[in-house]
Formats: sequence, C-alpha cells, structure tokens
Amino acid sequence: NMTTLEYDHFKAICQRSGLKATSQRFIIYKRLLEGANHPTADQLYDEVSPGLPGLSRDTVYRTLNMLAECGLAIKLVMPGGATHFDGDIRQHHHFLCEACGRIFDFEWPAISELPWPDDAWDIGVPKQTSVLILGSCHACGN
Repeated sequence: NMTTLEYDHFKAICQRSGLKATSQRFIIYKRLLEGANHPTADQLYDEVSPGLPGLSRDTVYRTLNMLAECGLAIKLVMPGGATHFDGDIRQHHHFLCEACGRIFDFEWPAISELPWPDDAWDIGVPKQTSVLILGSCHACGN
C-alpha cells in the first residue's frame, strides 16, 4: 500500500515538473510501482480502467510518458517497437525472453559502475546505463 509519504513524494515530483498530481495519475503510478511485470500502456489501462470510470487510454499513455519524463518511471522501448514502463527507477538492467515476451530485472554492478566512454560524451550527456539482454528464460527452456 502507498503511504502518505509516497504520495507526498509523487506530489512533490509532479509539482517540480509543473504537473498536477491528479488522483488518476497517482493510481496509474501506484499500479506501476506495485507490479513487477513492466506493463505496456495498454496492459496498464486494462488493469486500472475497471476502477476508474471515464479513464481513457490516451490518459494512461500520456501519464506513463509524463512519469518517465519527470524521473518516476523508466521507459523501455523493446525490439519490435513495444514500449514498456518500469516503476523501479534504481540502476538495473533487463533480460527480454524472446519466446514468451517477459521482461526480467537483473543487477550487473560491473557494468553499472563503469564510467561512460569518451565516445558517449562526444555525442551528448549520458544519464543512465541500461543493458538489454535478449534470450530465453528458464521457463521457456531454450
């Protein structure tokens, strides 16, 4: 359950980004934090819309993108074009099972702690390192 402290944090981040901390946005954010399934906007809409009459898919899309822009979520654009969202903003990486489509979190300190190469700085200002490993999970058995 979300505590008052977590809501206050959400509200402060929204305000710092010039956004209103609406109840719909908070419910979408709360669901993103509670789930570990890296949902797409459509999946998240299907989960929260029964409890939010009048909620549109567009509101969910815009809210998730807004959460990513203000640092409350990570936007994951997967091979094939599907965009997923992750409420865990800690430094971590992802494994995409090409058989079942599930996305798993994993830690890789050796990569996470490396300084960014000069080539990256020549392009722009790096913010975060995110490795995506493609393969098959153990449940799919390949």
